[in-house]
Amino acid sequence: SLESNMQYQGKRCATRQEYEVAIDNEGVIQSLDSKHWGNAGCNFNEPIAWVTVHHCYASDTWTLNGFEVRTDIPSNTYCRAPGSTEGLAMIENIMEHIAAATKKDPVQVRLANMNDVDKPPLEAMIKDLSKSADYE
Repeated sequence: SLESNMQYQGKRCATRQEYEVAIDNEGVIQSLDSKHWGNAGCNFNEPIAWVTVHHCYASDTWTLNGFEVRTDIPSNTYCRAPGSTEGLAMIENIMEHIAAATKKDPVQVRLANMNDVDKPPLEAMIKDLSKSADYE
């Protein structure tokens, strides 16, 4: 069954990220240098976490380097959406750190860093959700 498969081999790969980020007074990323490592276990899988790191953000000043590391533990295998959780978690963690460092609302930091294509529809959704959730 899918459940037993996930118990013995299916899970996301452990991921480590180190980064340096420079921001302006509004929390907008001016440069980002990020390195991340994925523990592939005893054999490699597709290294795709880096594909989703960009997400909805303007990333033209980012330098991303990803490395898959072979170790002596059993390999994991994903079930669906390979790499997406790891990639999104990496950039969202950075956005949270920027908000904490600047003492700005994390939503505003995210909006300030969004690219021109994704920002209009997402901004409308965030506005609607913020209103319905009484987010202030």
